[in-house]
Amino acid sequence: MVSDATTPTGSARPRNLAGSQDAYFGTRAASWTDRYQSSPSFRARLYVVGQAIDEFRHDCPQARVLDFGGGTGVFSAVASRWASFTVCVDRSLPMLTKGRADLPSMAAMLASEGFEGPLGKIARIAGDDQCVSSRHACFDLILAIAVLEYVADAKTLLTRLTQRLDQGGMLLITVPNRTSPVRIAQRIGQPLVTRRLTTTGRLTDLSFLGLRPHGDGVPWQLAAAAAGLVVERKSAVPLGLSGVRRWFHPTLLISLRRPVDHRG
Repeated sequence: MVSDATTPTGSARPRNLAGSQDAYFGTRAASWTDRYQSSPSFRARLYVVGQAIDEFRHDCPQARVLDFGGGTGVFSAVASRWASFTVCVDRSLPMLTKGRADLPSMAAMLASEGFEGPLGKIARIAGDDQCVSSRHACFDLILAIAVLEYVADAKTLLTRLTQRLDQGGMLLITVPNRTSPVRIAQRIGQPLVTRRLTTTGRLTDLSFLGLRPHGDGVPWQLAAAAAGLVVERKSAVPLGLSGVRRWFHPTLLISLRRPVDHRG
């Protein structure tokens, strides 16, 4: 039984890459939700992923939804408008706390981006994939948006998430599109602080690239196959919704289905 409170759980992690990741996202928690309006790439991600979440409503209008690595819970909020219950799990307590405090402004932001309707109840749990595997709840839809690139063992993560996915259920993930010119430019510029040419002189922080164990080469296909998941659809997520940005696709949205076992 999940709690409505923000509940710390899961095992302690060493102060290495995981600690650096936690520190990075902890410092960005205060502005994370706002970026889905202020950042063209975040707005594009919200539009494409949000549409995919709402499309699942036609298959399962009372879906049970898990938003793993959900941060402040923006995509949890999208799903909560129609899901029977929604759970947001993230290692970052600052992210979860800020998301709970942001609910009124989050609802207004989503409505302004075309995702209207009152938000439902969202249970927030501070934890990791071990926390997920220790619970017995099953879900119809699991989200792992911008998560796999920060995970060293994608196979174990997808296997644990699949264990919580009902038969016929869907897992939505996003991963970097390694062949995108945007990703290639980021890899070249990673050792430097590069200037964003499309803005008025602001600097782009590429330090997050050093927090990705596999860089842009996330082994999601091998991990999905090992977990028994079937690729149903791949969609490109643009860098922005207008102008030249819409022609660049640095991210892929992948729909993975857990097949129904007809043997039993």
